[in-house]
Amino acid sequence: MQEKHFATDGNAVAPQKTCPLGLGRLPSGHFIMRILLFIITGLFFLSPSLKAANQWPTWRGPNADGTVTGCQPATKWSATENIKWKVKLPGSGSSTPIIWNEKLFLLLAESTGKQASPEAIAKTRVKVEGSPPLPTVSNPDPKIIHRFDVLCIDRTTGKVLWRKTAAEELPHEGHHRDHGYASSPVTDGKHLYINYGSRGVHCYTLEGKHVWSRDLGKMTTRRHYGEGSSPALYGDTLIVNW
Repeated sequence: MQEKHFATDGNAVAPQKTCPLGLGRLPSGHFIMRILLFIITGLFFLSPSLKAANQWPTWRGPNADGTVTGCQPATKWSATENIKWKVKLPGSGSSTPIIWNEKLFLLLAESTGKQASPEAIAKTRVKVEGSPPLPTVSNPDPKIIHRFDVLCIDRTTGKVLWRKTAAEELPHEGHHRDHGYASSPVTDGKHLYINYGSRGVHCYTLEGKHVWSRDLGKMTTRRHYGEGSSPALYGDTLIVNW
Protein backbone atom coordinates (compact mmCIF):
# COMPACT_ATOMS: atom_id res chain seq x y z
CA MET A 1 0.00 0.00 0.00
CA GLN A 2 1.30 3.45 -0.90
CA GLU A 3 0.54 6.99 0.16
CA LYS A 4 -0.71 9.52 -2.36
CA HIS A 5 0.06 13.15 -1.57
CA PHE A 6 -1.89 16.10 -2.96
CA ALA A 7 -1.87 19.80 -2.44
CA THR A 8 -5.27 20.86 -1.15
CA ASP A 9 -5.98 22.33 -4.58
CA GLY A 10 -5.94 18.78 -6.01
CA ASN A 11 -2.48 18.83 -7.61
CA ALA A 12 -0.16 15.90 -6.90
CA VAL A 13 2.97 16.59 -4.84
CA ALA A 14 6.00 14.45 -4.02
CA PRO A 15 5.63 12.29 -0.87
CA GLN A 16 7.30 13.70 2.22
CA LYS A 17 8.24 12.18 5.54
CA THR A 18 5.18 13.25 7.45
CA CYS A 19 3.11 11.69 10.18
CA PRO A 20 -0.42 11.11 8.85
CA LEU A 21 -3.30 11.51 11.23
CA GLY A 22 -4.85 8.22 12.36
CA LEU A 23 -5.73 6.08 9.35
CA GLY A 24 -7.16 2.62 9.39
CA ARG A 25 -10.27 0.49 9.14
CA LEU A 26 -13.49 1.85 10.56
CA PRO A 27 -16.14 -0.06 12.51
CA SER A 28 -18.69 -2.16 10.70
CA GLY A 29 -21.92 -0.71 9.35
CA HIS A 30 -23.91 -2.03 12.31
CA PHE A 31 -22.42 0.69 14.51
CA ILE A 32 -22.91 3.78 12.35
CA MET A 33 -26.06 5.05 14.07
CA ARG A 34 -24.56 4.28 17.47
CA ILE A 35 -21.43 6.24 16.61
CA LEU A 36 -23.46 9.10 15.17
CA LEU A 37 -25.59 9.39 18.30
CA PHE A 38 -22.53 9.10 20.57
CA ILE A 39 -20.71 11.96 18.91
CA ILE A 40 -23.77 14.19 18.72
CA THR A 41 -24.76 13.51 22.33
CA GLY A 42 -21.21 13.80 23.64
CA LEU A 43 -20.55 17.13 21.99
CA PHE A 44 -23.41 18.72 23.91
CA PHE A 45 -21.46 18.07 27.12
CA LEU A 46 -18.01 19.29 26.10
CA SER A 47 -15.94 21.48 28.39
CA PRO A 48 -16.11 25.23 27.66
CA SER A 49 -12.77 25.24 25.83
CA LEU A 50 -13.69 22.33 23.56
CA LYS A 51 -17.24 23.56 23.11
CA ALA A 52 -15.84 26.88 21.91
CA ALA A 53 -13.65 25.08 19.42
CA ASN A 54 -16.74 23.10 18.43
CA GLN A 55 -14.93 20.87 15.97
CA TRP A 56 -14.45 17.17 15.20
CA PRO A 57 -12.65 17.64 11.87
CA THR A 58 -11.40 14.14 11.09
CA TRP A 59 -11.82 10.48 11.89
CA ARG A 60 -11.04 9.92 15.60
CA GLY A 61 -11.36 13.63 16.34
CA PRO A 62 -9.10 16.65 16.76
CA ASN A 63 -6.39 14.66 18.55
CA ALA A 64 -6.61 11.72 16.11
CA ASP A 65 -7.05 9.35 19.06
CA GLY A 66 -10.82 9.09 19.47
CA THR A 67 -10.87 11.00 22.76
CA VAL A 68 -11.75 14.41 24.16
CA THR A 69 -10.96 15.77 27.61
CA GLY A 70 -13.22 17.42 30.15
CA CYS A 71 -16.52 16.13 28.76
CA GLN A 72 -19.39 14.32 30.46
CA PRO A 73 -21.31 12.41 27.78
CA ALA A 74 -24.43 10.41 28.53
CA THR A 75 -23.62 6.91 29.75
CA LYS A 76 -26.79 5.30 28.42
CA TRP A 77 -29.52 5.96 25.92
CA SER A 78 -32.47 4.26 24.29
CA ALA A 79 -34.92 5.06 21.51
CA THR A 80 -36.23 7.95 23.63
CA GLU A 81 -33.62 8.64 26.34
CA ASN A 82 -30.79 11.16 25.87
CA ILE A 83 -31.50 11.52 22.15
CA LYS A 84 -31.46 15.06 20.79
CA TRP A 85 -32.61 13.96 17.33
CA LYS A 86 -32.50 11.02 14.96
CA VAL A 87 -32.37 10.85 11.18
CA LYS A 88 -32.63 7.83 8.93
CA LEU A 89 -29.63 7.65 6.64
CA PRO A 90 -30.54 7.34 2.96
CA GLY A 91 -27.63 5.03 2.16
CA SER A 92 -25.35 2.46 3.77
CA GLY A 93 -21.79 2.68 5.00
CA SER A 94 -19.53 2.88 8.03
CA SER A 95 -18.37 6.46 7.66
CA THR A 96 -18.11 8.07 11.09
CA PRO A 97 -19.30 11.68 10.95
CA ILE A 98 -17.08 14.72 11.28
CA ILE A 99 -18.27 18.08 12.61
CA TRP A 100 -17.32 21.65 11.86
CA ASN A 101 -19.26 24.31 13.73
CA GLU A 102 -22.94 23.45 13.23
CA LYS A 103 -22.47 21.09 10.27
CA LEU A 104 -22.07 17.33 10.39
CA PHE A 105 -20.67 15.45 7.36
CA LEU A 106 -20.59 11.76 6.46
CA LEU A 107 -20.32 9.55 3.37
CA LEU A 108 -22.86 7.13 1.91
CA ALA A 109 -23.02 4.42 -0.73
CA GLU A 110 -26.44 3.64 -2.18
CA SER A 111 -27.68 1.33 -4.91
CA THR A 112 -29.48 3.12 -7.73
CA GLY A 113 -31.24 -0.08 -8.81
CA LYS A 114 -29.96 0.48 -12.35
CA GLN A 115 -28.16 -2.41 -14.02
CA ALA A 116 -24.88 -1.64 -15.74
CA SER A 117 -24.16 -2.48 -19.35
CA PRO A 118 -22.71 -5.91 -20.24
CA GLU A 119 -19.47 -4.17 -21.24
CA ALA A 120 -19.14 -2.55 -17.80
CA ILE A 121 -19.99 -5.78 -15.97
CA ALA A 122 -17.31 -7.63 -17.94
CA LYS A 123 -14.66 -5.28 -16.50
CA THR A 124 -15.50 -5.93 -12.84
CA ARG A 125 -13.63 -8.06 -10.33
CA VAL A 126 -10.05 -6.90 -10.83
CA LYS A 127 -7.79 -9.92 -10.42
CA VAL A 128 -4.43 -9.81 -8.67
CA GLU A 129 -2.01 -12.55 -9.66
CA GLY A 130 -1.23 -14.83 -6.75
CA SER A 131 -3.86 -13.25 -4.51
CA PRO A 132 -7.41 -14.19 -5.52
CA PRO A 133 -10.08 -11.96 -3.98
CA LEU A 134 -11.60 -13.29 -0.77
CA PRO A 135 -15.40 -13.26 -0.33
CA THR A 136 -15.43 -9.78 1.16
CA VAL A 137 -17.32 -8.27 -1.74
CA SER A 138 -20.58 -9.11 -3.44
CA ASN A 139 -21.15 -12.49 -5.02
CA PRO A 140 -22.03 -12.98 -7.85
CA ASP A 141 -20.12 -10.32 -9.74
CA PRO A 142 -21.49 -6.78 -9.33
CA LYS A 143 -24.12 -5.63 -11.80
CA ILE A 144 -25.88 -2.66 -10.15
CA ILE A 145 -24.74 0.96 -10.43
CA HIS A 146 -24.18 2.69 -7.08
CA ARG A 147 -24.22 6.33 -6.08
CA PHE A 148 -21.46 7.61 -3.78
CA ASP A 149 -22.68 10.64 -1.85
CA VAL A 150 -21.62 13.10 0.81
CA LEU A 151 -24.29 14.25 3.26
CA CYS A 152 -24.37 17.44 5.32
CA ILE A 153 -26.67 17.58 8.37
CA ASP A 154 -27.45 20.43 10.76
CA ARG A 155 -25.87 19.37 14.03
CA THR A 156 -28.51 21.05 16.20
CA THR A 157 -31.72 20.03 14.43
CA GLY A 158 -30.82 16.95 12.37
CA LYS A 159 -32.06 18.64 9.20
CA VAL A 160 -30.34 17.53 5.99
CA LEU A 161 -28.73 20.69 4.59
CA TRP A 162 -27.38 19.23 1.37
CA ARG A 163 -26.48 15.98 -0.35
CA LYS A 164 -24.05 15.75 -3.25
CA THR A 165 -23.13 12.84 -5.51
CA ALA A 166 -19.37 12.49 -5.93
CA ALA A 167 -19.64 9.51 -8.31
CA GLU A 168 -22.26 7.24 -9.84
CA GLU A 169 -20.88 4.06 -11.36
CA LEU A 170 -20.60 0.30 -11.12
CA PRO A 171 -18.28 -0.72 -8.24
CA HIS A 172 -15.76 -3.02 -9.89
CA GLU A 173 -15.70 -5.23 -6.78
CA GLY A 174 -19.33 -4.83 -5.81
CA HIS A 175 -20.75 -4.10 -2.37
CA HIS A 176 -18.80 -5.07 0.76
CA ARG A 177 -20.42 -8.05 2.46
CA ASP A 178 -20.93 -6.16 5.76
CA HIS A 179 -21.49 -2.56 4.78
CA GLY A 180 -21.14 0.01 2.04
CA TYR A 181 -18.48 2.67 2.04
CA ALA A 182 -16.27 3.10 5.08
CA SER A 183 -13.93 6.10 4.99
CA SER A 184 -14.64 9.35 6.79
CA PRO A 185 -14.04 12.79 5.27
CA VAL A 186 -11.69 15.42 6.69
CA THR A 187 -12.00 19.21 6.76
CA ASP A 188 -9.72 22.18 7.32
CA GLY A 189 -12.71 24.39 8.10
CA LYS A 190 -12.91 25.70 4.54
CA HIS A 191 -13.11 22.58 2.39
CA LEU A 192 -14.27 19.00 2.76
CA TYR A 193 -11.92 16.30 1.42
CA ILE A 194 -13.29 12.88 0.49
CA ASN A 195 -11.50 9.68 -0.45
CA TYR A 196 -13.79 7.28 -2.30
CA GLY A 197 -10.94 5.01 -3.35
CA SER A 198 -11.66 3.66 -6.83
CA ARG A 199 -14.42 6.25 -7.11
CA GLY A 200 -11.94 9.11 -6.78
CA VAL A 201 -10.73 11.77 -4.36
CA HIS A 202 -12.99 14.82 -4.18
CA CYS A 203 -13.05 18.29 -2.66
CA TYR A 204 -16.15 20.32 -1.76
CA THR A 205 -16.77 23.55 0.09
CA LEU A 206 -18.67 23.23 3.35
CA GLU A 207 -21.68 24.61 1.48
CA GLY A 208 -21.61 21.70 -0.97
CA LYS A 209 -19.94 23.33 -3.98
CA HIS A 210 -17.69 20.95 -5.93
CA VAL A 211 -14.09 22.23 -6.17
CA TRP A 212 -12.02 19.42 -7.73
CA SER A 213 -11.80 15.64 -8.24
CA ARG A 214 -8.93 13.24 -8.94
CA ASP A 215 -9.22 9.70 -10.37
CA LEU A 216 -6.42 7.45 -9.08
CA GLY A 217 -7.58 4.27 -10.80
CA LYS A 218 -8.89 0.99 -9.41
CA MET A 219 -8.04 -0.47 -6.01
CA THR A 220 -8.30 -4.12 -4.94
CA THR A 221 -9.93 -5.22 -1.69
CA ARG A 222 -8.16 -8.04 0.14
CA ARG A 223 -8.83 -9.39 3.64
CA HIS A 224 -11.56 -6.80 4.25
CA TYR A 225 -9.20 -3.90 3.49
CA GLY A 226 -8.77 -1.79 0.39
CA GLU A 227 -11.12 1.14 -0.04
CA GLY A 228 -11.77 2.23 3.53
CA SER A 229 -8.94 4.70 4.15
CA SER A 230 -9.78 8.14 5.48
CA PRO A 231 -7.63 10.99 4.14
CA ALA A 232 -5.35 13.05 6.38
CA LEU A 233 -4.34 16.70 6.21
CA TYR A 234 -0.81 17.90 6.92
CA GLY A 235 -0.49 21.61 6.27
CA ASP A 236 -1.45 22.12 2.63
CA THR A 237 -0.98 18.43 1.80
CA LEU A 238 -3.76 15.85 1.56
CA ILE A 239 -2.58 12.27 2.18
CA VAL A 240 -4.45 9.10 1.21
CA ASN A 241 -3.39 5.46 1.49
CA TRP A 242 -3.43 3.59 -1.79
